[in-house]
Amino acid sequence: MRIRLGSPRYGWVAACAASVLAVVPRLPAQAAEQTSAGPDDDAAASNAIPEVIVEAQYRKQDLQNTPISITALTSAALEARGSQSVLDIAGQTPNLTLERGVAANGPTLQAFIRGVGQSDFNYAFEPGVGMYVDDVYYSTITGSIFDLLDLSRIEVLRGPQGTLEGMNSMGGAIKLYSKLPNGENDGFLEATYGSFNRADFRGGVNLTLVPDQLFARVAGVTRHQEGYVKDYDYACTHPQLSATYSIPTSITNSGCLIGREGGTNYQGVRASLRWVPNDRLEGVVAADFTSDRSEPVPQTLLYVGSLTAPGLSAAQQARYPINTSAPVNGLPLANSAGVSPYIAYSPFGPYAGDPFTRSPYVTYGTFTDVKPPDGSQPYSDPRETSLDSYGVSATFHYQLADKLNLTSISSYRRYSAYWASDFDATQLSNALLSYDVWHWQFSEELRLAGQFAHDRVDWVVGGFYFDERSHYGGRVDQGSQEFFESDIIPGNNKAAFANVGWHVTDELELNAGVRYTKETKDFEFGRLGAPNTAVGGPYQPCPPLNGAVVFAPVCAINGVVGHFANHNIDYRAVVQYTWVPQLMTYASVSTGFKGGGVNPRPFYPNQAQPFNPEKLINYEVGLKSAWLNQSLTANLSLFDSRYSAIQLAVGTGCNLQPGQTLCSLYLNTGDGHLRGAELELHARPTSKMTIDASASYLHFSYSDITPAAAAAGITSRMTTPFSPTVKADLGIQYELGLGSAATLTPRLDLAHQGSLYQSAANNWTNRLPGYTVLNAHLTWTAADAKWQAVLEGTNLTDKLYYTGTSFTSNAYTLVGSPAAPREWSVTLKRFF
Repeated sequence: MRIRLGSPRYGWVAACAASVLAVVPRLPAQAAEQTSAGPDDDAAASNAIPEVIVEAQYRKQDLQNTPISITALTSAALEARGSQSVLDIAGQTPNLTLERGVAANGPTLQAFIRGVGQSDFNYAFEPGVGMYVDDVYYSTITGSIFDLLDLSRIEVLRGPQGTLEGMNSMGGAIKLYSKLPNGENDGFLEATYGSFNRADFRGGVNLTLVPDQLFARVAGVTRHQEGYVKDYDYACTHPQLSATYSIPTSITNSGCLIGREGGTNYQGVRASLRWVPNDRLEGVVAADFTSDRSEPVPQTLLYVGSLTAPGLSAAQQARYPINTSAPVNGLPLANSAGVSPYIAYSPFGPYAGDPFTRSPYVTYGTFTDVKPPDGSQPYSDPRETSLDSYGVSATFHYQLADKLNLTSISSYRRYSAYWASDFDATQLSNALLSYDVWHWQFSEELRLAGQFAHDRVDWVVGGFYFDERSHYGGRVDQGSQEFFESDIIPGNNKAAFANVGWHVTDELELNAGVRYTKETKDFEFGRLGAPNTAVGGPYQPCPPLNGAVVFAPVCAINGVVGHFANHNIDYRAVVQYTWVPQLMTYASVSTGFKGGGVNPRPFYPNQAQPFNPEKLINYEVGLKSAWLNQSLTANLSLFDSRYSAIQLAVGTGCNLQPGQTLCSLYLNTGDGHLRGAELELHARPTSKMTIDASASYLHFSYSDITPAAAAAGITSRMTTPFSPTVKADLGIQYELGLGSAATLTPRLDLAHQGSLYQSAANNWTNRLPGYTVLNAHLTWTAADAKWQAVLEGTNLTDKLYYTGTSFTSNAYTLVGSPAAPREWSVTLKRFF
C-alpha cells in the first residue's frame, strides 16, 4: 500500500514558460535602442561585462548562449571575494548548499543542488552532486573539500547532468578548472596573517621548458590556523566539582586548555606539464598531493535528554547517563530538567548549567575512553582529522581531421583518512567513534567530437570507464554496541553517451543527448572484536575470544557480501531561441540518477540488502539576457522536477526474523516534487563599479510515501535535507583611483541562507536556523600591478550560527558545529 499525496503539476511549468516569453515582444525595440549609435557608446562599451566561456556542453561557448542554469566564477571573481575553499562558493550560487560534515563525518563535503545531494560519507552511498577537477570525476564526498589553488574558473551546473556528466550528477555538477601552463614565465607569491594565528602561504610559477612546445606550471599552498573552539579539561576548570565528584583529569601541563577544534594544518601542491608538439596535438599531464592534519571539526554540547527522555527504559534511567565510563556516583550528565553542567551555551533553551563559562566556543571532549565496555584497555584517539590524497591525470586532444577531434582523459587517484568523534563532547565516554578509511579510483573517458552541415551541427560521442575500491573501517564504542569495522566496497561503472547540437537557423538551436550507464557495487562486511592482547594479535575474531564483550548480532554479519547491479538510460532535449543578440530563451527536459548500493549498517545478515538508484526528471525554462550595452546581465531559470525512489534510512519494516529485535535499513521510500526559481544579476554601472546579486527559491513536497517511510516518521509536511527555501546574496565593489600611484577597491558581500533540515525525518534536533553573513575586503593594488595588499574581514557582525548538528540516541545528547566567529586577515601578494 502507498500513501498518495498528489500528482505532477506540469501547469506550473507552462505558467513559468509563459511568464518568461511574455517579455519577448517588447525586447527587440529596446535592444534597438541599446545598440543605436550615440555619443556615449565608447563609455558604455567600457562598462561591458566580459564574456565568460564555459564547456558545459563539451564545446566552448559563451555563458549567455549556453542553455543550462550555470554559475561561472572566474579566478578574478574568486579572488575579489577572498574565496579559499570550495565551501566559499556556496554563498554566491543560487540553490547550492555546501556544508562541512559534522565531526562524525570527518573531512567530507555535503553538497546539495536544488535539494539533491548526499550527507552520509559511507561508501555504500553515492554523491548526488558530481565533483570534477579538470574533467576528472571525484566519486566520494570524503576528500572533496578542495582548496581553490591556482584555478582559472569554476562552473556550477544546476539540474540533472545525466547525459553530459554522467553518474551521480543528478542534482548538478561542480567543475573546477586549473590554470594551464602557458609559457608566459610569470608567477606569484602570497602571504596571509590573521585571527587565531592564521598563517597562509601560496605561490605559483609558469615555466617554458622548450619554446613553443613544452611548458610547466607548479603551484603550492600551506595553511595553518588555530581552532576557534577551545577544549578544556573539566576537572581543571571546575576544581570544586572535581573535588566533590572525584572527576579524573587529563592535564599534563600548567594550563587547563588541552586542545582546540576547528583549526587548520593543510599543505598541497599541484604540478602540470603542457605539451604542444604541433597544431594538431595538445597534452596536459598533471599531478597533485595533499596532506591535511587539521584539528577535529568543532563540536559543542547543546542538549542532553532528561531522565524521562522518550525511549529510556527503567533500567536505563537507573544508570543514566547511558554507557558512561565515569566513576560511580559521578557528576551526572544532566539533571531531571535537562540542565547540564557540561553545556556552556545552548540555543534551544535554559539547558546551559556550566558554572565556568557561557561561551558557545567551549567544549570538554577528551577523545578518550577510560573504561571500554568490551573490557579492553583504556585508549585515546588522535585529536586531529588526517587526510593524505594524491592523483595523476593525463588529458590529450588530437585533431584527427579539419573538424574531427579526439579527447582522452585518464586519471588515477587515492587517499587515506583517519578521524574520531567524541559524541557527547565531555570527558564522559558515552560514545567514541573512530574512522579509518581509504579509497582508490581509476577512470578513462574518450570523446570524439566534430561538426558537419557547414558547421550547423556539433556532435560528440564517447565512452566512460570507472573502477574503484574503498575501505570503511574504525571502532564503534557505544556501550553494548562495541566492535571494529573493516568493510571493503568495490565498484564499477561503464557508460556510452552521445550529444548533438543543431543550429537550425541563426536564431534556433536544438540540443539532444543520451547516455547508457551500467554499474555494480559490492559491500563486503567485516566485523571484529576487541584488541586481542592476550595472543598478540591486532583484533579478536568475531565472536571474540577470552571473554571480551562485543555486540553479539554483528558477529553473524562478518564475512557477509551484499551485491548491487543496475543499468540506466538518461536523456536530454533542449530548444533554445535567440530573439536578439541580447536575449536567449530555452526550454529543456533532462534526467539524471544517483547510484544505488547495499545497506551498510545492518544488525543481521538479512538486512544487508541492496537499494535502488534515485532518479530525477527535470522540466526547465530559462532566459539569459544582456541590457544597457552589455553592462547588465540578467539570467533566470524556472524548474519543476519529479524526484523518484528517494533513498532514506529507516528503523522499521525490516521483516525481522525470530529472535531479532533491531532494525536498520536503507530503502527507496518515496517520490517527491522539487520546484523553484533562480535569478542571477551582474552589473557594471560604471567602469569602476561592479555589482553581483543572486536569489533562489526551492519548494519540495512528497507525492508518494511508502509505509516504511511513514513508520520512520516521514510525513507529507517534511522537506528534503539541506534544502533552504530561500537563498540570496549581494556583492558590490568600487575601484578608487589614488592618483598615478595605485588603486583602492573596497568590497562588501552579504549572503543569506534560509533554515534547513539535515535529515529526511525533520525535527528540531536536525534543523539549522537561517543566517545572514557580512564579509568585507579592502584591496590596494600598485600602479604597476606587481604588488597587492588585501585587508579582509569575515562574519563582520559576529553572527553565531551552526553548520551542523548531530544527535545520538545512545546517550541522548545533541552536539553542534558552530561556524567561525568574526575574523580578520591581511594578505600581501607579489606578481612577477
